[in-house]
Amino acid sequence: MNRLIAILMLLSATTAYSQLREMAYEEMSSTIVLDNSFIDKGVLIVVSPIAKLSFKSTRGIKTGSVYEKEAGIWWVELDPGVNMIDIFAEGFLPIENIRHNFIKRQVWKIKVTPLTEKVNQLLVKFRVEPSGANIRIDGKTVDVSNNIVLNISEHDIEIVKSGYVTVKEKFTVSNNNIYFEYLLKKPELCVVEVSSNPSGAEVWIDGVKLSGVTPVSDFFNSGNYTIKITRDKYLSVNENITIDLERDKNSFDYKLEPNFGWLTINTNSGAAVYLNNNLASELRNIELSPQTVNIRIEKAKCSPKQTSLIIRKGARESVDLFLDEQVGTIAISVDPPDAQIELNGDAGEHYTAIGTKIFSSIPIGRYKLEVTSKGYKTDKKMLNLKVDATLRERITLEEGGGSEGSLPGMVFV
Repeated sequence: MNRLIAILMLLSATTAYSQLREMAYEEMSSTIVLDNSFIDKGVLIVVSPIAKLSFKSTRGIKTGSVYEKEAGIWWVELDPGVNMIDIFAEGFLPIENIRHNFIKRQVWKIKVTPLTEKVNQLLVKFRVEPSGANIRIDGKTVDVSNNIVLNISEHDIEIVKSGYVTVKEKFTVSNNNIYFEYLLKKPELCVVEVSSNPSGAEVWIDGVKLSGVTPVSDFFNSGNYTIKITRDKYLSVNENITIDLERDKNSFDYKLEPNFGWLTINTNSGAAVYLNNNLASELRNIELSPQTVNIRIEKAKCSPKQTSLIIRKGARESVDLFLDEQVGTIAISVDPPDAQIELNGDAGEHYTAIGTKIFSSIPIGRYKLEVTSKGYKTDKKMLNLKVDATLRERITLEEGGGSEGSLPGMVFV
């Protein structure tokens, strides 16, 4: 009895298993770039019309690492290395031992479809008047003098003939929709006006640049066109437009989206500021497109400083970058003790004192030292002060100068 039950169960299982459909997979190209959250794993992306897929891997799949990102698109996060993947679905035989070497932060994309599922196709007839037009369906040039085999789905058609309005539109092939007729029209001029906020944008229509910047107007034949609008530091506009003869004016207005952030730099007065090696003329609310900016600050007799930061769209950044002046010390003792000291630097520095004086933390550079006193000869010399150095000068004046000192042009006998 038990043996009979076992045989019946085996036959039942064999019959059920034989009724399962097969699945197949094929590789797909992908432009997806994974962010840093996937720095230690690769991703298998599966596109499939089959519902409720499940997966198994020789390296194991962690809980929560399989999810349907959107309808019919599955993401499977896997540890890097060679993996053998099995794919399961209710009512289908599994696809087993799919071998792939998964690399960190890289995507491998496949499409899984029922093996027995065939693409339904129909013979489709076109009539285009006048004849001799260049016809492209789904981007491929076709000859419509004969029937064309197309999938039952939506398609793109483009019909171009010199002297006639170009046709660009979509059409759908179905069991009840296999005949398509197009009568080409002669073009007629229409007034076209294009404006933008902010103004000053450049405009291209079907790749032809309009003269001037927005607001701008021109004449075009009725029909379908592509328009492109660009302005520095704003996102470009690319879309399709229809120029219609039925309108008095074909007006198109666009609000441009900013593609920049703002940067303010606080630093020493008179310092030179360079952004990506270009001298900045303004330091407050500088408009910059999203980028990494290298900032360098320079000033005479100061150690330069630099930093970098990322400017993001719509963000306001502020940087404090103050320079430390390179200084030294000059100590001067004089005889007579009431002698007057005067120091003049090569960058306009000016210091004075009466009697012995220590000039501490003054900018480096060349200084002209002049020591004077009534009844003594003036002493002059040049000093070269270096970073963190201390110069010591002892000046003893010689007697013999005039009581008020000599004046220009005077001759003594």
